[in-house]
Amino acid sequence: MEVKNNIAAKLNDVMKQRDLSIAEFSKELGIARSSLQGYIRGNVEMRLDTAELVSGKIGCTIQLVDGTQEPPTQSLELFVSSLHPSLLPLVEHSKQMMAELQILSDKLYEMELQSGGDES
Repeated sequence: MEVKNNIAAKLNDVMKQRDLSIAEFSKELGIARSSLQGYIRGNVEMRLDTAELVSGKIGCTIQLVDGTQEPPTQSLELFVSSLHPSLLPLVEHSKQMMAELQILSDKLYEMELQSGGDES
């Protein structure tokens, strides 16, 4: 049950970050709107092949989709803080840079979708 809830939360987060409707998001992911609604509501269990597809399209690992792995920024912070506390400002800077990179990545994906091409 927890995996379904983690997937639902992750999909909701990404959909809100990208400011997409369910119809737009399902088209971007290449899955049926009704399936996406089921995943978001936590009513439908996602198959492994679908989880792989979705994780690739939203730019994360399957573990991040199902919530079984910490996001890299948290792991980085724990690692660096265990080395020396004076390095924490660098970790915060890294987290900000990663957030900015995610925004840039989302914009590039959006531009790609709008142009209708696959420029990867």
